[in-house]
Amino acid sequence: MGDLFIDLAPVPTRLPPLDDPDYMLVDDPRLPDYNDEVGNGRWQSIRSIKIPKPARFIDAMVLLMVREWPQDPTSSIWYEYLSELLDHIRECGEYELVPSWDALGNLARGFVKFYFDGETKKSPYEVKNYISKVREEMIEKTKIPLLLMADEVE
Repeated sequence: MGDLFIDLAPVPTRLPPLDDPDYMLVDDPRLPDYNDEVGNGRWQSIRSIKIPKPARFIDAMVLLMVREWPQDPTSSIWYEYLSELLDHIRECGEYELVPSWDALGNLARGFVKFYFDGETKKSPYEVKNYISKVREEMIEKTKIPLLLMADEVE
């Protein structure tokens, strides 16, 4: 996961404690009950499956979009995942694991503010323009190391 989500903490080798800031289990009792109709919620698993907590996942997805989307059109899939998660959180944010927007990193917090600014959500075109500008700013400020990996693969 470190090659894809380069800013995400390493996955713990043991079960993450409930207060772990980065990871949780798919059957965490704080998650809402599984909803078969929409396919979300706590998932009972035979093995312990670790997943990033919502705030860390959002941080990682925004960085991934900044790193890859402007030069790789197929990377718009990251926007689709993130858009679905943000819309879900906004609609039903009544359970304990919904992140406080303050828990997000600066990059993700800026994206969420942009995404929800106004009465309608942003179009993929608007989001891509925003992401491209953020990428250019990060390159100008020499925060390029996290962005180079995607460029070097070509």
